[in-house]
Amino acid sequence: MPASDNFDARDRAHVSINNRRERATYEYPSRDQRRNPLRDDYPAHAAHLLDQLVLALGAIPPAVERLSIDGLRPGTIVEVSTAPSPEGSRKTAVKVPTAIEFPTQDIVVLRSDRNADRTETALVFVPDDARDFLRGRIADYGSTDLGNRPRPDVNRFEAVENVAATSVEALFVGDIDATDATVRWWELWVRETQAPATKYSDRVTELARDAGFDVHADRLVFPDTAVIFVHAKVADLSVFASRIRGVITEIRRASGTLAPFLELDDDLAIRQHDWIADLAGRVTSPAADAPAVSVLDSGVSAAHPLIQPGLAGAWAYDAAWGSADHEDRGGHGTALVGLALYGDLDPLMNDTRTIELKHAAESMKLLPPGGFPATNPGNYGVVTQGAVSLVEAERPNIQRTYCIAPHHPSVSPDRPEGREPAEVLQAHLDASEPALEGRHQAASHLLRSRAGRFFSAGSAAFFAAHMPVETAQ
Repeated sequence: MPASDNFDARDRAHVSINNRRERATYEYPSRDQRRNPLRDDYPAHAAHLLDQLVLALGAIPPAVERLSIDGLRPGTIVEVSTAPSPEGSRKTAVKVPTAIEFPTQDIVVLRSDRNADRTETALVFVPDDARDFLRGRIADYGSTDLGNRPRPDVNRFEAVENVAATSVEALFVGDIDATDATVRWWELWVRETQAPATKYSDRVTELARDAGFDVHADRLVFPDTAVIFVHAKVADLSVFASRIRGVITEIRRASGTLAPFLELDDDLAIRQHDWIADLAGRVTSPAADAPAVSVLDSGVSAAHPLIQPGLAGAWAYDAAWGSADHEDRGGHGTALVGLALYGDLDPLMNDTRTIELKHAAESMKLLPPGGFPATNPGNYGVVTQGAVSLVEAERPNIQRTYCIAPHHPSVSPDRPEGREPAEVLQAHLDASEPALEGRHQAASHLLRSRAGRFFSAGSAAFFAAHMPVETAQ
């Protein structure tokens, strides 16, 4: 534990570097700063893209084949793919340029996917009345009469290798059987307009009901996307999506939830504890040197039968706090450890196969329990750095990803002014970077933030209620 949390009391003088300053005239780098062009013949590349674009767009379909959505310009979806990395290149992937979008023309990327050959493929929506605009920009990119002007739109089109026609089935994520006649729930991911008075999702919901689909009353809402739940056959849904091209970014099979397991009556012969025992009996612990997800939170209920097989260690920043989760019934830290180990429990509960954990979880108690003084917000970075150092000392030479997702009750998630909570969190984490150098590989498939070492479930209040925890005590 640090000697003192009151850094205002320190009175040591600043270290002066004035005697070591040196003046020097700026020198232009000796190395050529110009990048190597990706194309040997830009006019030929532009002509290639124009020919492909004409074929991909095809003829404008009759208006009767489309459904009207206020604010949405009717258009076509094309598939854009990038060129592979040059042989010997150190690039991890050639991405679809974000600059390929022209927001004022509503030419937008609906979704993109990484391919096995380190290329990317994107679905791009092109409104009918923006076709000439896009063709004109590509033609300018391939101009042979530039004079002293730099070649325009190189950042938009240079990396693009092919433009192809695509079907509405490309919006579906995962393996889909187009002949499956089963009526099931689907997630329609709908992009929203920036106009506050118009919501594409409301109109899509209305049109889906007019088409005879059941639409769930609930939806997920994000800043620029809404997720609508529709009950339909895949073939019927494909026809519907083909009539509103440009508003749906992707279609996914709706996943189930744990609600049926959590709502089991105690009077029944099989209760939630029985389901937990069944799942725990099918879990195989990870190897001792497996990658780990280190959760910095309120501790962990290590005795939980689903936590125990994958927990590689549990500690506290201050040993006096104890490593157990200090929230009632197993708290935020326990839920996050379970989420890190298993993800969504619904498909695991509805299965009978063995689950072999490929990564472990660790718990570092970062938050003081009741009866101990709260950490000064100004010291969050120092405490985080110390917690990370303790984890590294306890289990050295382990590839790990750090998950930090606590919140401070004094920070409202909808506070309108000042710095965003995520920015405040990142500023506190910056102090921890030196202790994490060299840790570049994440455990399993979990996400990491732009800092490359942490992923966060949010800086506002967050509760991952993915697993029952009555047995934790």
